[in-house]
Amino acid sequence: MNRALSMLLTIAMVGSLMFMGFAGTAAAADHKDDGQSNTAIVDQTQKVEQGASASSDGSVALAFGDDATANTGNSVEQTSENTQDATVDQDNTNIADSIFLDLGI
Repeated sequence: MNRALSMLLTIAMVGSLMFMGFAGTAAAADHKDDGQSNTAIVDQTQKVEQGASASSDGSVALAFGDDATANTGNSVEQTSENTQDATVDQDNTNIADSIFLDLGI
């Protein structure tokens, strides 16, 4: 009985090692033509417009005497416009060979 059990376990171990060897060989196979590709196209534009103006209207302010105040004016105007457009077109393809084993179980 012990010999039969030892023989059965030995055969099971050798069989499982052989199966792992075949599976490892299939997994390590060179897949040079697996249909994998990636293409990306990016179109990007940017437009910036800036403007500034300042004026003091040629004014002059003078103040004389105690508690005298003088006022003058100036004007500053600034504009800024920034526009960005981006379009991305990307295509990914990944087709790999598959290996299926029928264990017959």
